[in-house]
Amino acid sequence: MVLKKAEWVGLSALSLVILVFALNWAVKLAVHSQKDVVVPDLTGQSLYQALEVLSKLNMGLKQEGAETNDKVPGGTVLRQQPPAGMLVREGKIIRVTLSQGGETIFVPDLTGQSLRSAEIALRLNNLALGEMRGRPSIKYDKDVVVSQDPSPKAVVRKNALVHLTVSEGPPPPGVLLMPDFTGKSLDEASEWARGMKIKVETAAEDSTSEDGTVLAQSVAADDPVQGVSLLRFIVAKQASGAAGEPQSPAAKFRFEVPQGEA
Repeated sequence: MVLKKAEWVGLSALSLVILVFALNWAVKLAVHSQKDVVVPDLTGQSLYQALEVLSKLNMGLKQEGAETNDKVPGGTVLRQQPPAGMLVREGKIIRVTLSQGGETIFVPDLTGQSLRSAEIALRLNNLALGEMRGRPSIKYDKDVVVSQDPSPKAVVRKNALVHLTVSEGPPPPGVLLMPDFTGKSLDEASEWARGMKIKVETAAEDSTSEDGTVLAQSVAADDPVQGVSLLRFIVAKQASGAAGEPQSPAAKFRFEVPQGEA
């Protein structure tokens, strides 16, 4: 049977309506399948930090403008829309206004960089190298930055001095420094302590790290351990109690006595 022209037009119109309805339904379904998220507070954060925060929430960022601000470093979020605390869907674009800066900037993190790289980073950030002192280190290679003052992310004036402590390499014979056990197993830390005839005290803390991983230590890495008789380690704990609730960290203290002591 041959369809008349009017019938073809009618079928085409009907097909178009069905297509529009299907697309509209698909869009609504996609929107409603997205999770609700709370808009984070981005003010005072650098553009990189803001992008990192939003990416974890499956949200986007769009720069709407920039303003000169002598009190806020360049690239820092001044305002945002929607505001912090508002409930929105995943995929929402957060519009921000950034500072163009003035006379203040963030101090970069120089720890772990070579002295040469640190000097270049300071120049690129309109900062100057201040006093420099050396100290022995078993954590960092020779001529690598151990610490800095001001600390990373501090806000300072342009051309401010940044003082550095640089590794001189391993200490001379007879000088014992504390290793960095963070991120390592408690067994490794305990074995080292037994060899040094130092007692160990541990406390557990809920963490996503593997059970027994050292999260913190009472003596900082590279600090002298002469005269130290007790070390405290905080270690990761994932196990739950009998009732399904996390055990109290206080219940997880234990002591270890070095071999050879009475």
